[in-house]
Amino acid sequence: MVAGVIDALVTLARSPDPGLVTYRLGYIIGPWWVEVICAAVFGTTAANLWKRLGNGTNGAGVSAAAAGALWGAGLLTDMGRADRTVAATSVMSIGIALAVIAIARLGYHAAARLLALRKRHQQLLWALGSLCVVVPSLASSPATRDSFGAGSGRCDAAAGRADAPNIILITVDSLRADAGTEMNSYRLLAERGVEFRQHITNAPWTLPSVASLLTGQALGVHAAGESLSSRVLIARTSLSRNVETIAEALSREGYQTHAVVTNPFLTGRYGVDRGFCTFDNVTMKGEALRGLSQTTPVRIARALAPRLLPSDRADVVRRDVERWLMNHAVAGTPFFLWIHFLDPHAPYGDRDGEPTSLTLDLLAFQDRMDVEEPYFAAPGGGSQARDVR
Repeated sequence: MVAGVIDALVTLARSPDPGLVTYRLGYIIGPWWVEVICAAVFGTTAANLWKRLGNGTNGAGVSAAAAGALWGAGLLTDMGRADRTVAATSVMSIGIALAVIAIARLGYHAAARLLALRKRHQQLLWALGSLCVVVPSLASSPATRDSFGAGSGRCDAAAGRADAPNIILITVDSLRADAGTEMNSYRLLAERGVEFRQHITNAPWTLPSVASLLTGQALGVHAAGESLSSRVLIARTSLSRNVETIAEALSREGYQTHAVVTNPFLTGRYGVDRGFCTFDNVTMKGEALRGLSQTTPVRIARALAPRLLPSDRADVVRRDVERWLMNHAVAGTPFFLWIHFLDPHAPYGDRDGEPTSLTLDLLAFQDRMDVEEPYFAAPGGGSQARDVR
C-alpha cells in the first residue's frame, strides 16, 4: 500500500494536468491498486514457498520483504535506463534500499495486526478496501468504447459491386513534404499514380485537418477541433452531423469500411469514425497504460521487454492492417481502408516501452506558446530541445 502511494505521487508529479478530474483520479488510484495486487500475489507466493522449504512459519515477514524487494527491483531496473552519473545512481540506490527496508517492516507489522483480527473483521476490511478502490477506478477510467474502437457505419457489405476498386487512404501525422517525397514507398506510388505538389491545409493540427480530408469541407463547415475549454486540452468539438464523410458515402455504396489509426484526437469521441464499420485506434491502448507507467510490473517490462507493452509504431499499425486484410476483408467485396501513422510526430525516437500518448507533447503548449519543445529518446541518448517559435 505504501509503495502504491509513492508510485501514485510519482505518477502525478511526472504527468501533466489534463484538466480532468477523472484522469487525476486515475493517476492516484491506478498505481495504488496495481501495487497492492502485485504485492499480494508476489508476497503470498514467496511466503508459501518459504514455508514449503521448511524455513519456519513467519509468512507475514517473508511476504512483506518479498513485496518490498520486488518494488525496489522495479525502481532499480527502471533507473538503469536513465542517463545519470555514478554518484546520482549510488545515492538513489541507497535511498531505494532504505525505502524497501522501511516498507518491508511496515508491511510486516500491518500484516501481523491484520492477522490478529477476527476472520469476519478481516473479510469486512478487505471488502471495504476493494469497494473504495474499484468504484472510483471504474468512474475515473478514460477508456471507453469510443476511445479504443468505434465505427457507426454499415457492415452489410455484401451488396457492393465486385468490379469496384479497393481504396486505401494513408495519412501520416507531421510528415513534411520534402521528407515524404524522398521515401521509396512514396516514389513507388507516385510513379504508378498521380502526384499533386500544391497543397493547402485547413488547419495546422490533426483533428480539423483530418476532418477536412474525410469530408472535403473547410473547418467552418465540418466544425471539428474547436476549443471548448481553455483548461482542458481534449475538450474539442466533434465532427458536425450535417456533413457526410467519405466512409459514409462508400459504405452506402456497399463498400466494406475499416480504419486503423493513431493519435488521441482520432477517436469516436470526435466523430471521425462515422461511416466505418470497424475502427481501431492503436494509440489509445498506450494511453490507457500511461497512468500505470510508474508501477512495478510496467517498470520491469519497460526495461526488460519493452515490446510487450502497447506501442503505436508503424510496424504495429501495419501488423493490425495485415491481420484485418487476412481475416476480415470479404473476398469479392470492395473495401475502403484508412491507415494513419504517427511516427514522425514528436517525441522522436523509438517509443516502444514508453508512453505512446501525445498528451505529454501537446500539453507542453497549453500554458505558454514560447516554450522550447521537449524531445526525448534523442539519437545517441539524452534529450534534445528545439525552439518552435
